[in-house]
Formats: sequence, structure tokens, C-alpha cells
Amino acid sequence: MRANFAHFGLSVRKHTSWNVVVTLSFLVLTTTLLVIYVSPSAYQNDLHQRLQWVHVAISVIGLIIAFLTRKKWSIELAVGLFIMLYGPYYYLTWHQHEIFIFHSLAFSPFIAIKLHFFALAFLIPGPFWINLLMMIAFGVEAVVMWSYFDIPNLKMVILGFEPITTILFGVVSLFLLFFRYRDEKIIRELSIKHAEALAYEKVAKIFLNIRDRTNTPIQTLKIAIFILSKKLPPDDELIPIMEKSIAKLTDLNEILHQTESHIKWHGPEMMSDQDILKFISELDKDTRQDDSD
Repeated sequence: MRANFAHFGLSVRKHTSWNVVVTLSFLVLTTTLLVIYVSPSAYQNDLHQRLQWVHVAISVIGLIIAFLTRKKWSIELAVGLFIMLYGPYYYLTWHQHEIFIFHSLAFSPFIAIKLHFFALAFLIPGPFWINLLMMIAFGVEAVVMWSYFDIPNLKMVILGFEPITTILFGVVSLFLLFFRYRDEKIIRELSIKHAEALAYEKVAKIFLNIRDRTNTPIQTLKIAIFILSKKLPPDDELIPIMEKSIAKLTDLNEILHQTESHIKWHGPEMMSDQDILKFISELDKDTRQDDSD
């Protein structure tokens, strides 16, 4: 049962990771093209534009791969494409600050890094620790740029409340990532419990359906015992043995009847023989798969 649900959970994670890669590819494509064509030429140079066009090409490749491999998609492929799409941002962020400083242009530092913090808190293609490491890498880059470019002493820099603002963005993003991880873990456990509860309910439903099917045979056996008791000698041992067995079946029937009111039914109460056999077969298959895992 858990193995069956784990397979379903993996399918959901694959679908989510595919959406993340497609979304990121589209965002990289549109925002980078917007920056290339809208930003003043003073904010660019030949190397920076070439890097941006490379980033555009990577985003197009990411989209093509995502749509071509959708049926054979994997979490590993999603993580690889995600890193490939996000990797250039580290150098582009650094190089953009170099351009501002070289041309003595007024700018506020670390705007892109703040946006990346939030993006990494929501765009999660696979294991959460990958996004955590990428956030830490942006944080380290900000610290290095702060020291390397001597940002506090640059006249053209609009500091505002830096570096407190960037630190707050990073901390909030880390909390968001943690809450996403915690919520996914809770939802996964609750989903497993819900799936198990539905399976147990179906098992109980099968028992009650079998009970209903045994009512007529039990009545038939009681009639047969009554007829036999009239024909056999009073000291015959067969009749007490049969009556004792019927009494046990009747007691079991009464126990099942008492538990029937505690079951919340989903769907029709009566199940066909094929439905019962099909569910027992699936339950046996899931149990053997759990044991093998």
C-alpha cells in the first residue's frame, strides 16, 4: 500500500519538477530578452550581452528538452536543467555590478540577489537541500562583492539599509523554504494515512459483504441441522458439533454487525464478486511490494 502511494507521490513530484523547469525557462527567456532590449546601452557591454544571449539559448534548450522528454521525465533531469538555467545568474549578477562600478553609474546593490532568494524559495525542482545550497551561494556572493568592490565606500552606490535589507530577504526566504519543506512532509504523511484509512475501510466493507453473503447459507445450515436432528438418534454427536459451529458463525456475524455503524461508506455498499477479488489481488500485490522494499 505504501509502495503504491510512493509511486503516486513520485509521479506528483515529477509533474511538479517539470512545471518548475518550464516556468523557470520561460522566466529566463522573457526577462533576459527584456533586459537586452530595454536596458540602456551604458548598462551593457559586449561580453555581458553575449552572456545574456547564451542564457537565452540555455532557456530555449531547457524548454525543448522539457517538452521532448515529458513522458520520460525524471527528478534528476529536472535538477540538472534547473542548475543549468540558474548557474549563469551567479556570474551575470557579479558582472552587472562590475559594469555599474566601471561606468560610475548610480545603482542599488544586490537587487537581483534578493529576487533570487525569493525565487529559490518557491521554484523547487527536487530535493530541498539543492535550493538551500543555491541560496547560500548567493549569500556568499553578496558578502564577497561587498568586500571585493568596497561597496560601502563607493559614491555612486545607493546603500539605503544595506546590507540589512539583503540579510532580511535571505532569512525570510530560508524560512519560506523551511515551511515549504515542512508542509510537504506533513501533507505526504497525511496523504499516506488517508490512503491507508481508505484501504482499511474497503477491507472492512469486504468483510461485511462476505457476512451478508453468508446469511443465507447459515440459515440453510440451521434448517438442515433441524431436519437432521429429527432423523438422527438423540445421542448422535454430529448435531452438537454442527450447532456449535453455527453458533460461532452467528456470533461472528453479530460482531461484524455491531461494527458496521462505525464505517463511513464511500460508494455503493454492495460489492460484486469481481470487485472483491480484484481488491484482494491488489492488496496482496501491494503487500508483497512493501515486503520487497
